Amino acid sequence: MCIPDLFQSDHPLVLIGMLGGGLILALIAASIGMYELRSHLTGNPSDDAASPQEEVGDPNIISDATYVEQLLLNHDGKLYQREIVTETGWSKSKVSMLLSEMEANDLLTKIRLGRENLIVLPGYEPEHLTSARNTDREHGWPFESGE
Repeated sequence: MCIPDLFQSDHPLVLIGMLGGGLILALIAASIGMYELRSHLTGNPSDDAASPQEEVGDPNIISDATYVEQLLLNHDGKLYQREIVTETGWSKSKVSMLLSEMEANDLLTKIRLGRENLIVLPGYEPEHLTSARNTDREHGWPFESGE
């Protein structure tokens, strides 16, 4: 038996190799098919495409602003900003940006007390404290000299 005889198409080793290669390809295809079927049945899409559930939205999920409002209501309408960070687990930056946006929409008031912000819902403001934002609105910003 010489080496060139091995590469002839009717040689038994070539036929075994072709059958083995075909069997391996069939197993790979079957594995991929089973993975895709399992992913489809369990609701875990294998690609990053949005599922129909994600497009519609979950009615049980509330917005961040609504969550903060509920948190404030559960604490008599007021909390320090650092307490909101602690309660939500969000970053200081995220909380600060959200509270500024909510204040701009008149959903709450930020009252500066030293180096801290007291966050207060409308109707819960202490009478002796005012928001720097509301003061700026009353007097104009920058403050007008009255000339």
